[in-house]
Amino acid sequence: MTRHAAAKAAAKRVLRSLEAAGKLHHGDGQLRFRFWHRNWESGKKIDNLTPDENFDAETMRELASNRCQLEYIVQLTKAIGDSASDLLDRYERFLNPYFAKLSKGFASLPDELLGLIFKFAAHPEEEGPKYSIYISQVSRRFRRIALADQSLWSHLFFRHDTNLRRVKRCIDRAGDHNDVRLILKDSAMVEIEDLRMLMKICSPIAHRLRTISLFGNWDDSWEDANTDYTLAGTLNQLLPRRLSLPRLHELNLAQDFYSNPDNPGGLPIWVTSEAIESTNLWTTPHLRSLRCREYIPPPSFPFKTITSFSLRLTLIIRNAVSDQLVELCDFLSDMPNLEEVDLDLINDGNADEYSGPELEMVPLPAVKSFTIHARKFSLPFGALWVLGSFVNHLHMPKLERLAIHLEWEELNTFFSPRVLNRALPLFVFSMMPNPILHRYLKHCSIELSHPPFNIEDDTSEPTELREKEDLIELKIPLDRIPYVSVLEVKTYGNVYFFLADKDKASMQPYQLRELRLVACNNMVREDLEETLQSLEDIGARDTFERLVISNCELLDESMVDVAMAQKG
Repeated sequence: MTRHAAAKAAAKRVLRSLEAAGKLHHGDGQLRFRFWHRNWESGKKIDNLTPDENFDAETMRELASNRCQLEYIVQLTKAIGDSASDLLDRYERFLNPYFAKLSKGFASLPDELLGLIFKFAAHPEEEGPKYSIYISQVSRRFRRIALADQSLWSHLFFRHDTNLRRVKRCIDRAGDHNDVRLILKDSAMVEIEDLRMLMKICSPIAHRLRTISLFGNWDDSWEDANTDYTLAGTLNQLLPRRLSLPRLHELNLAQDFYSNPDNPGGLPIWVTSEAIESTNLWTTPHLRSLRCREYIPPPSFPFKTITSFSLRLTLIIRNAVSDQLVELCDFLSDMPNLEEVDLDLINDGNADEYSGPELEMVPLPAVKSFTIHARKFSLPFGALWVLGSFVNHLHMPKLERLAIHLEWEELNTFFSPRVLNRALPLFVFSMMPNPILHRYLKHCSIELSHPPFNIEDDTSEPTELREKEDLIELKIPLDRIPYVSVLEVKTYGNVYFFLADKDKASMQPYQLRELRLVACNNMVREDLEETLQSLEDIGARDTFERLVISNCELLDESMVDVAMAQKG
């Protein structure tokens, strides 16, 4: 590289650094600091010199060199400034007409429509009324509209540095009749006295609380065995406050992962949840929904009226996986009224390759709907214990709806389709509940996601994947779901039915009436015919009545009619 080219490349790096600095600007875009000559490396030399000093040859050479360097920097910054000004003018030409129209557009909108827009913009799940406050500060009109809508102020937000006067102000603005949502979010210790003051402020409106959410990172002090500042510790501080909560419908509990205090940037650590103390003075006759993120409540969780439970959990490698699944089983076993369970399990590293101890059977006598998302799992499928053993230890005698979603890690090798075709039947089979114990299962959904292999040209047509050796087959063991009448499938290839155990299969007539193919973009008419033929081969075609396609790029209703017309 020539010296000129090297200088140009260095100047471009300056541009990139300036753009990176520009992204960190203050909210109003104003420069909030100044540069002094001592901020420059070449300026530090000046502080140590006096005007009447006699300089030696070495010092003169250094000063002259720095002067030339600064002259070049002035030229460079002027060139960058001129270029940035020209680029800014170009942006202005595009944006000014838009901003002008936007301003006129808002002025022409009626207050009622603006109020609806505010409702959609004002309430991120973990932010409380922050955006309602921002909206109310835009203009007098916005403030008038925002203050007139009491529901905009119904999300009470608290963290360790929250001004409690602001909480009181939101309570006043929320009126006397609207449902209220309480949000506690923090990444630092919340002082117990502050929690007590918050509950004292909220006590008069406790009968209007609809949801209570705890979001945060309570891991700052766990290594010191100080449990007051963990999620369960926070609950233990709140529950002894006598509150009547007749409208409370949902409880959200979310936390970040614990990190090893000796290795903050290392792998996360799973820490078993502390027990929740038995003192619970909350009256919650209508609390039905519990949503958790990276937190499994202990068996001592006091709200046994919960009917809907959702959990987003990252499975951590090594023995933590075993602890997590055992704790999950223990919690589920102690929740006899659950009717809906939604599990979102995310593989962290090689957690899916872990093989743990035999799990205890988990009775879920009231569960009617069970959903499991398995994300970032590797193939060939290594999660037979992590997922398969867990699911097969759930006894749900009233189960009516089952949803299975596999999102596997991307495979880039030439053999990817063959690997998938061997691995996917194992996964599907391991996720199917024992049909002898689940005779009420009528609706099943199977979804496969994540591209199975790379396509260099993202604009390519789906037909380019139609090479037979590259086609992915989703093989479904129908004898594992003999009572299902409606099956919904989303996959990348075709759908094929088979029998996992032919000797036992004939003992139970199949009840499949309807097959729904959703976004199966790589299927063609021949695949529909093969699907129906596979049903006929195992003796399930006679009771089959309806084939429905939705958002499948290469299929249309006429193809379905032709395929179904060949029945019998």
